[in-house]
Amino acid sequence: IKHEIKHKKQKHINAPKHVAIAILCLAILIVGGKLVVDNAEALAAQFRVSQSLIGILIIGPGSALPELSVAISGMKKKASGISLGALLGSNITAPLLSFGLGAMMAGYSFEENLLWFDMPFWLMATALAALFIWTGRRIGRKNPLEGLGLVSLFGAFVLLKIFLFH
Repeated sequence: IKHEIKHKKQKHINAPKHVAIAILCLAILIVGGKLVVDNAEALAAQFRVSQSLIGILIIGPGSALPELSVAISGMKKKASGISLGALLGSNITAPLLSFGLGAMMAGYSFEENLLWFDMPFWLMATALAALFIWTGRRIGRKNPLEGLGLVSLFGAFVLLKIFLFH
């Protein structure tokens, strides 16, 4: 029996073009980041709230949208490992890599409520999500209480943050 191997023609890659596009995209990302920070500072000043409140309530959910879209797409395709991996990966990368690099480059100073409210809440929410995962139960349409609990917990966090720790 003969096996025929078909070779696909390899597309010629225009390296200079791809490098230029990558540099342009990086420049857009840097300018976009500066615009986000500048406007977040202006919002905080205009509404006389802490910068961390704007970061947590506006920038945080905005930066979570890519993970949410990957998670939903993965779940629809029955690839829950991809979904969970993307969520866990981003929640490991953000505090370790982003926080670490930011500290190395510019340093951080903290508002007291971040240390006494936000960080403990984050740890508790992470522990609760881990508990749901470790129980081996499926979080989904057939058992929506755990997912509803996590979303409700976010809502409670937002309300507490706005009314008690702004």
